[in-house]
Amino acid sequence: MKNYKKTLLSTVISSACASFIVFTPMSYAQQAQSNTREDVEVIIVSSTRTGKDLANTAAAVTALSSKALTDAGISDPTNLQDLAPNISIDRAGSNGLQITIRGVSSTDNTEKGDPSASFLQDGVYIARSQAQEIAFFDLDQIEILRGPQGTLYGRNATAGIVNVISAKPTLDEMYGSFDGAIGDFARRQATATINLPISDMAALRAAVNWDKRDTYLNKNPDSPFELGSGKDALSARLSGLFELNDDINVLVRGDYSRLDGTGRNTVKLSNFFDVLDPSTIPANGPVYSGNQKSSDELRTIGWVDTQQADYGGSTWGVMTELNWAINSELTMTYLGSYREFERRDKSIQTYDGGLVLPFGIIDIAGPQRFTGDYEQTSNELRFTYVNDSMNLQGGIYAFEEESYIEYLIFGEPGADGAVFGFPQGPVISESLAIFGQGTFNLDTNLRLTLGARYTDDEKSRVGAAINHFTLDEPLDFTFDPETNPIPDSLNNAEVEYSETTWKVGLDYDINDDVLLYTIVSTGYKAGGFNDGCIEGTPDCFNPILESALYYEPETITAYEIGLKMDLDNGLRTFINLFNYDYKNMQLSNLSDICGGTCQVTTNAGAADINGLEIEARYYITASDKLNIALTWLDAEYTDYQVDLTTNLKGEKLNRSPEYTAIIGYQHIFDLESGAEVTFDLSTRYSDEYSILAVGTTQNFVQPSFTKTDVSVTYRSSEGDWYVQAFVKNIEDEVTIANASYSPVPGFVDGTVNITDPRTAGVRFGLEF
Repeated sequence: MKNYKKTLLSTVISSACASFIVFTPMSYAQQAQSNTREDVEVIIVSSTRTGKDLANTAAAVTALSSKALTDAGISDPTNLQDLAPNISIDRAGSNGLQITIRGVSSTDNTEKGDPSASFLQDGVYIARSQAQEIAFFDLDQIEILRGPQGTLYGRNATAGIVNVISAKPTLDEMYGSFDGAIGDFARRQATATINLPISDMAALRAAVNWDKRDTYLNKNPDSPFELGSGKDALSARLSGLFELNDDINVLVRGDYSRLDGTGRNTVKLSNFFDVLDPSTIPANGPVYSGNQKSSDELRTIGWVDTQQADYGGSTWGVMTELNWAINSELTMTYLGSYREFERRDKSIQTYDGGLVLPFGIIDIAGPQRFTGDYEQTSNELRFTYVNDSMNLQGGIYAFEEESYIEYLIFGEPGADGAVFGFPQGPVISESLAIFGQGTFNLDTNLRLTLGARYTDDEKSRVGAAINHFTLDEPLDFTFDPETNPIPDSLNNAEVEYSETTWKVGLDYDINDDVLLYTIVSTGYKAGGFNDGCIEGTPDCFNPILESALYYEPETITAYEIGLKMDLDNGLRTFINLFNYDYKNMQLSNLSDICGGTCQVTTNAGAADINGLEIEARYYITASDKLNIALTWLDAEYTDYQVDLTTNLKGEKLNRSPEYTAIIGYQHIFDLESGAEVTFDLSTRYSDEYSILAVGTTQNFVQPSFTKTDVSVTYRSSEGDWYVQAFVKNIEDEVTIANASYSPVPGFVDGTVNITDPRTAGVRFGLEF
């Protein structure tokens, strides 16, 4: 069966390549000279650290310019999937963003876990997923690299990279801009920027953004509490560019974001699935029933809140990038950063009753509180040597994150266990790596790339599981049946892992317009630990097996063939064919391995991933542009022994639809006044996908769907102001981003995290 799939895959890619190479219609070839509008742009990508045109870069990269983001109405990371193939970015409630690329994702977004897709802000790795939903404002572009990035980046990038690149100050002139938006759900957005040269060798750039809206959820009429704002964020960025001389320049940035609003996107599982009678649930998972309900019904909270929601946080950071051209061939680059992130959450309850743990029943219907303080530093020193025959890069990278968190559940006052929770800190993650990569010109058209990276990771945690009468009660690990029947238990752990990842690639210029490349590369994400302690450890009241406490690194070996064509008739086409050998997958699930119900991360056996991606941009005329992205993905477990009786071999990986398609059309109407009106229409089709709750082996299937966006933009004759009307998700398709169901006593049938409903509004902007 596997051989048949690979034969089928070869046939598909051969047919696709042949069709796109042959597809040069004479009727359009005669119009090639008219495809000269400024939109026919050369996009230079920096995430591959080569500074090359996208069409000449031997990697699976999607680059989205600031104008493309504005035209598509994309203002935050969750909408990137509307333009980029094989990527899913979903809100996982208070756990932040969950990024899935080509079926590879991470399910542990706590302080002890790491994302599989590296999210970068101006090249700086952002460790916490809760700090990644930043507003997109004053950007140069966004670059998405698909596939493991184990050589030049390496920091847990087994899925790929999302790099958000801010606009740099410029030395030439003073200018500024203002952009705003208003829409339904009380949407209000505003961005102001100014670029200010202060000498021939220095310039400053400042930008501020405000983004506020109501929640997308509908209140339960019986709830006495208000839902609050869905989002209320204020962000600012100040950048300085200093040309110290002809050879040295320094870029310094500081940014701050206040991240308020509940961010709620969770409703009852029964809004979408038939689960109220567990005896009727089929073995392969509950039946989807969401298509029988309206958008308003799907977004209505099914339970009565037990407290007022109060979610908030903030993040700030500084970074410095220094570039020194030592001579005409050798350049040194230093990139350093320090960042802090703060979370202050008061959770909404979806539970009613108690949770059975090894040492008793905890009342989880009471208020819950989470506080978290995180700080991270990163330093990278890189040297680049370029001459006519080679391009060499090498350097050293160091990262450290330290966090202190406290998760508390408040039960009945005056009882032991009235305050139950996990104070943890410090939780420390350190990574040190050395890397090198070189591209060698074997002849005029053929190049060989070799790269390797050695990474050493260390993680540690100091913490405890507490059961107290009061909040300020000190830790007590001594058992006393009368005064301390449920003693505290240490929650300490420490691990160290190392790995060498590598890359081998060949790329060949078939002619000036066509590039063919092949890559074999590996990726690695460090292992870690779960909550608990090992038997025999002092003050360990709730011991678990060492095999249950720790999990190993996950690894990927990726094989990829790519074809890039940038033809003179206005057709630009990228094709990628890939296969992943995915081992020791890290997935989180519910387990009784700790003596009661708890969430653990384990190595989920292995998976095999095959895929095909086709991206095409066709400038039909100077006023007509067609964008197409088609994907085929076959991602399934090849071995996953959940327990003694359950193996998930053959099940699909989460959020991995077999087929997706993105089709966009743009037409520009030129007015006699010199102004222009741009019409944009895009639609995204997704085949059905599964979300597997491995704790109960329930499989939740989101049926196939289509979401369509439309906008009309008027730009003045001088190009200095615009106004745009838009509608996103015309169909008002509310789809599931995550789902869970559990037999935990008192659980209210389960939960679903939903995606955004239909939204509409008006944007406007001006430059001065």
